[in-house]
Amino acid sequence: MIKIGGLVRAFNQIRATLQTGIAVAEQDQFRRQVRQIIREVEEICAGHGHPSRVLPGPSRMAYQFLKNIDLDNLPLRDETSPGGPTGSPEGGPVSSVRIRNVVGIAESVSRQVWLNHNQLANSPPHFAEMLALLRQHTATIDGICREQGQTPAALEARTRVAYTYLSFAAGESNMRSILAALARAADAARGYSFPAGQPLMIDLLGMNSLWRFRQQNNVLVLRASLGFINAEADIWRALLATIFRRGSVRERQQITEFTMSEDFSDILFEVEALAAPPTPVTRGRVYDLAESFARVNQLYFAGRMDQPILCWNQTLTSRKFGHYQPSRDTIMISVSLDSPQVSSLLLDFVMYHELLHKRHGCQVVNGRRIAHTAAFRADERLFRDWQRAEQELTRLATRLASGR
Repeated sequence: MIKIGGLVRAFNQIRATLQTGIAVAEQDQFRRQVRQIIREVEEICAGHGHPSRVLPGPSRMAYQFLKNIDLDNLPLRDETSPGGPTGSPEGGPVSSVRIRNVVGIAESVSRQVWLNHNQLANSPPHFAEMLALLRQHTATIDGICREQGQTPAALEARTRVAYTYLSFAAGESNMRSILAALARAADAARGYSFPAGQPLMIDLLGMNSLWRFRQQNNVLVLRASLGFINAEADIWRALLATIFRRGSVRERQQITEFTMSEDFSDILFEVEALAAPPTPVTRGRVYDLAESFARVNQLYFAGRMDQPILCWNQTLTSRKFGHYQPSRDTIMISVSLDSPQVSSLLLDFVMYHELLHKRHGCQVVNGRRIAHTAAFRADERLFRDWQRAEQELTRLATRLASGR
């Protein structure tokens, strides 16, 4: 599997530029930037003797997004608008809250959780102490943001990712899931022969990449995305094999399939929603989420559904295309749908699906959350042409997963 650092970050920056519009004088520079990134990706793939479809899922979809930009018809920014060249998409000020050491705090907490995961799982006092620490950190960050008239959505990118990890881990059920995941990872690592007998540390963190590995002070450090929270021991074994001995074709395929699964994407959506802007920009490059909500609300809820916070996510997905976060009443839609190759019917179907989650909520059966109940599925089939929408969704997922 070929890794290209910074590709997903570049995608996010370019997508944001497309949303705000491009100044007339900056068109040529923007085109050169996009073409250069595409050329570099293709050169790296050619140098490894592989096509672009072997890139990790997020990188492959970022590359496909860039390839599909119509560089001859770029969205231009209105230079006379109140926001001017430096304004936000809504004409408001662009701001970023800077708080020192949040990334360091998140990494330190993650390290403590790994080193003490057995004790935390079996000692209620230690578990409660860790939750209190996490909530104290998030409350402090929330307070600093409020003092500046902002929310955590305005945090600098790396700080925002660290904040969402702390906020997610501060939830009791989420922390128990993290501890269970680390226990499975530890079981997978037990008996594994690591280079020079060095110890392994696993940080389960919020991060833009799937995983990173490095040696630090004679310790092997594996930083894995929170999306691995649902990974079973066989996935952890395949990941360790991929890192330390390149892994077999089957093991690499296991990792690819898992990181493209709904279980993986669902966690990333949930974590990202924790720092969703309170008044986000609903207009994407092609579609406006507010318009989709209005259509769906009128057709299927007689206009009576209260509008939740609507926002696009920051990560291309190929299996899961939306997420409803009840605690913040937020629907987050995958930017994979903000494409001229996607029909408005498909976007409305995903919007309807997430609004049904808002309406039905979740049932808990034997300690397991069940969101897609029989009543939910019955209502889902009330969507016009729901079978065609399901087929379109399956075709889109297959196309994105294959990189075509």
